[in-house]
Amino acid sequence: MATFNHELLLKLREKKGWTRRDVMLKLHEFGVEITEGSIENWETDFSTPDAEKVVVLAKLFGTTAEALVK
Repeated sequence: MATFNHELLLKLREKKGWTRRDVMLKLHEFGVEITEGSIENWETDFSTPDAEKVVVLAKLFGTTAEALVK
């Protein structure tokens, strides 16, 4: 079973020099209502974004949804 690659999400965010707030605001631009706490939970493997959010995260970070799932 595939799982969300929380380590890659953190690396991609840090590579861009973005804060969790930056990611939250960028996701809002895509129409995804999310909190900074949710992003923290994804990065720390406390929770997993749904498939729709994985696709948007992939677009945001210039990668594929498959890369965000391991």
